[in-house]
Amino acid sequence: MKKILLKYGILSVLASTPVAMIIASMLEGEPAALGALFGGLLSGASFVGLIYAVSGLVEEQTKTSEKLSMVTILVVKLGLVAFGFWYGLMKLQISPSGMALGIGASIFGLTFGLNKATSTPEAKEAMALEEARIVAELEKEEKRG
Repeated sequence: MKKILLKYGILSVLASTPVAMIIASMLEGEPAALGALFGGLLSGASFVGLIYAVSGLVEEQTKTSEKLSMVTILVVKLGLVAFGFWYGLMKLQISPSGMALGIGASIFGLTFGLNKATSTPEAKEAMALEEARIVAELEKEEKRG
Protein backbone atom coordinates (compact mmCIF):
# COMPACT_ATOMS: atom_id res chain seq x y z
CA MET A 1 0.00 0.00 0.00
CA LYS A 2 2.92 2.32 0.75
CA LYS A 3 4.12 2.19 -2.86
CA ILE A 4 0.65 3.01 -4.18
CA LEU A 5 0.27 6.00 -1.85
CA LEU A 6 3.75 7.28 -2.65
CA LYS A 7 3.19 6.93 -6.40
CA TYR A 8 -0.09 8.84 -6.39
CA GLY A 9 1.20 11.36 -3.85
CA ILE A 10 4.21 12.28 -5.98
CA LEU A 11 2.17 12.42 -9.18
CA SER A 12 -0.45 14.65 -7.60
CA VAL A 13 2.16 17.13 -6.32
CA LEU A 14 3.80 17.21 -9.74
CA ALA A 15 0.41 17.92 -11.31
CA SER A 16 -0.86 20.54 -8.85
CA THR A 17 2.32 22.61 -8.45
CA PRO A 18 2.46 23.85 -12.08
CA VAL A 19 -1.19 24.88 -11.83
CA ALA A 20 -0.35 26.93 -8.73
CA MET A 21 2.58 28.47 -10.60
CA ILE A 22 0.34 29.54 -13.48
CA ILE A 23 -2.24 31.06 -11.14
CA ALA A 24 0.44 32.84 -9.09
CA SER A 25 2.06 34.14 -12.26
CA MET A 26 -1.23 35.58 -13.48
CA LEU A 27 -1.98 37.19 -10.12
CA GLU A 28 1.41 38.57 -9.07
CA GLY A 29 4.01 37.75 -11.70
CA GLU A 30 7.17 35.70 -11.82
CA PRO A 31 8.28 36.06 -8.15
CA ALA A 32 4.97 34.59 -6.99
CA ALA A 33 5.28 31.75 -9.51
CA LEU A 34 8.70 30.88 -8.11
CA GLY A 35 7.23 31.03 -4.62
CA ALA A 36 4.46 28.65 -5.67
CA LEU A 37 7.03 26.26 -7.12
CA PHE A 38 9.15 26.42 -3.96
CA GLY A 39 6.19 26.07 -1.58
CA GLY A 40 4.50 23.34 -3.58
CA LEU A 41 7.56 21.17 -3.97
CA LEU A 42 8.75 21.63 -0.38
CA SER A 43 5.36 20.87 1.15
CA GLY A 44 4.87 18.00 -1.30
CA ALA A 45 8.21 16.51 -0.30
CA SER A 46 7.19 16.91 3.33
CA PHE A 47 3.93 15.03 2.81
CA VAL A 48 5.60 12.28 0.81
CA GLY A 49 8.13 11.88 3.65
CA LEU A 50 5.25 11.75 6.11
CA ILE A 51 3.50 9.03 4.09
CA TYR A 52 6.72 7.01 3.92
CA ALA A 53 7.51 7.28 7.62
CA VAL A 54 4.01 6.74 8.99
CA SER A 55 3.31 3.78 6.71
CA GLY A 56 6.58 2.29 7.92
CA LEU A 57 5.48 2.78 11.53
CA VAL A 58 2.15 1.00 11.11
CA GLU A 59 3.37 -1.97 9.06
CA GLU A 60 3.18 -5.24 10.95
CA GLN A 61 6.57 -6.57 9.86
CA THR A 62 8.52 -3.42 10.78
CA LYS A 63 11.11 -4.12 13.48
CA THR A 64 11.50 -1.88 16.52
CA SER A 65 14.82 -0.51 15.30
CA GLU A 66 13.22 0.38 11.97
CA LYS A 67 10.35 2.10 13.79
CA LEU A 68 12.89 4.21 15.67
CA SER A 69 14.40 5.14 12.31
CA MET A 70 10.98 6.17 11.05
CA VAL A 71 10.43 8.40 14.10
CA THR A 72 13.87 9.92 13.51
CA ILE A 73 12.93 10.56 9.87
CA LEU A 74 9.76 12.35 11.04
CA VAL A 75 11.68 14.61 13.43
CA VAL A 76 14.46 15.39 10.93
CA LYS A 77 11.89 16.00 8.19
CA LEU A 78 10.06 18.51 10.38
CA GLY A 79 13.29 20.41 11.03
CA LEU A 80 14.34 20.38 7.38
CA VAL A 81 10.96 21.60 6.18
CA ALA A 82 10.89 24.39 8.75
CA PHE A 83 14.42 25.39 7.77
CA GLY A 84 13.51 25.24 4.07
CA PHE A 85 10.54 27.55 4.51
CA TRP A 86 12.55 29.94 6.69
CA TYR A 87 15.44 29.96 4.21
CA GLY A 88 13.11 30.53 1.27
CA LEU A 89 11.36 33.43 2.95
CA MET A 90 14.27 35.13 4.68
CA LYS A 91 17.33 34.42 2.57
CA LEU A 92 15.96 33.82 -0.93
CA GLN A 93 13.21 36.45 -0.55
CA ILE A 94 10.62 34.16 -2.12
CA SER A 95 7.11 35.59 -2.41
CA PRO A 96 5.11 34.58 0.69
CA SER A 97 1.80 34.71 -1.18
CA GLY A 98 3.20 32.53 -3.96
CA MET A 99 4.59 30.11 -1.39
CA ALA A 100 1.22 29.94 0.36
CA LEU A 101 -0.49 29.25 -2.96
CA GLY A 102 2.01 26.48 -3.69
CA ILE A 103 1.47 24.91 -0.27
CA GLY A 104 -2.30 25.05 -0.74
CA ALA A 105 -2.07 23.50 -4.19
CA SER A 106 0.16 20.76 -2.83
CA ILE A 107 -2.30 19.96 -0.05
CA PHE A 108 -5.21 19.97 -2.50
CA GLY A 109 -3.31 17.80 -4.98
CA LEU A 110 -2.25 15.32 -2.33
CA THR A 111 -5.77 15.06 -0.92
CA PHE A 112 -7.16 14.40 -4.39
CA GLY A 113 -4.31 12.06 -5.37
CA LEU A 114 -4.39 9.96 -2.21
CA ASN A 115 -8.16 9.70 -2.42
CA LYS A 116 -7.77 8.41 -5.97
CA ALA A 117 -5.01 6.04 -4.85
CA THR A 118 -7.25 4.31 -2.33
CA SER A 119 -9.89 3.64 -5.00
CA THR A 120 -7.59 1.87 -7.47
CA PRO A 121 -7.90 -1.91 -7.93
CA GLU A 122 -4.36 -2.49 -6.65
CA ALA A 123 -5.11 -0.50 -3.47
CA LYS A 124 -8.35 -2.38 -2.91
CA GLU A 125 -6.44 -5.64 -3.26
CA ALA A 126 -3.79 -4.47 -0.77
CA MET A 127 -6.51 -3.39 1.70
CA ALA A 128 -8.29 -6.74 1.34
CA LEU A 129 -5.07 -8.61 2.12
CA GLU A 130 -4.49 -6.43 5.17
CA GLU A 131 -8.06 -6.97 6.38
CA ALA A 132 -7.64 -10.74 5.99
CA ARG A 133 -4.38 -10.60 7.98
CA ILE A 134 -6.08 -8.66 10.80
CA VAL A 135 -9.04 -11.06 10.90
CA ALA A 136 -6.69 -14.05 11.05
CA GLU A 137 -4.71 -12.39 13.84
CA LEU A 138 -7.87 -11.66 15.85
CA GLU A 139 -9.12 -15.24 15.43
CA LYS A 140 -5.75 -16.52 16.58
CA GLU A 141 -5.91 -14.35 19.71
CA GLU A 142 -9.50 -15.43 20.35
CA LYS A 143 -8.46 -19.08 20.35
CA ARG A 144 -5.70 -18.35 22.90
CA GLY A 145 -8.01 -16.41 25.25
